[in-house]
Amino acid sequence: MDLEITTDVSRIDRDRLHGWLSGAYWSRGLPREVMDRALDHSLCFGAIRDGELVGFARLATDYATFAWLCDVFVAEDARGQGVGKRLMEAVVAHPAVQGWRRIRP
Repeated sequence: MDLEITTDVSRIDRDRLHGWLSGAYWSRGLPREVMDRALDHSLCFGAIRDGELVGFARLATDYATFAWLCDVFVAEDARGQGVGKRLMEAVVAHPAVQGWRRIRP
């Protein structure tokens, strides 16, 4: 699978992402301007295959001690292909979150 994970928010197809998130149970009806503001103030991860966004994850973070993983989504036609796993590997490996205290239940 030729899958690229990027944190370059300018490469994330915001129209496609808004379509996903505005229909998801946890963010149903999310206004586009609210989603845009959230993306602009978060550490975002886009999974891109053949130039198309197929997955997304967002860390709401202070970039020092805390990050909340949210808005994880994989396109229906890309599920079961390891996209979510690759997204989570990229999140955990990202330099911005290294050395932070991790609390596990």
